[in-house]
Amino acid sequence: METLWQLHDNFIESALKQVQMNVLLEYAHKEDAGKDKMSSPRQNKKSKLQRERERKGWSRKYVAKDLGVSEYTIGQWERGEHKPYPVHIEKLCTLFDTDAETLGLTDIPSKATDDQADIPTSTSFKRRHLLFATLGVVLVLAVALSVIIYVIRPLSPAHIKPGGA
Repeated sequence: METLWQLHDNFIESALKQVQMNVLLEYAHKEDAGKDKMSSPRQNKKSKLQRERERKGWSRKYVAKDLGVSEYTIGQWERGEHKPYPVHIEKLCTLFDTDAETLGLTDIPSKATDDQADIPTSTSFKRRHLLFATLGVVLVLAVALSVIIYVIRPLSPAHIKPGGA
């Protein structure tokens, strides 16, 4: 029969192995993503949004100012690195006086809803979520360890000698 300490050690060891596995899987995923980018050279194919902007003779700065975003954001949309929120799709359609399909934005819903606008989809959100989950596991383990130690070795009061000496 296992002692309480052995059970505790086994629990801690399995929890640490799980955390290590999660970190290794995330690292491997990042490396695989990097290899894909390196193995396929960047194409200079223009997006429909970029072609339409250039056809109108507008700069990224002009479009960005009209939409209330940065020039860099417009570039990210044109390169396909990020997709505009539905609110911005509507503004783009109005600005270019065309529909989302012409601008190459058909895989994104063209009507903005309150639910969709509030959903963050960035990788930083996913990383933050993973960090909080990991911290939660560590906190639970720390509390469990503290309780186990308190049960096994309860705090004993200091020995006081009669007469204060």
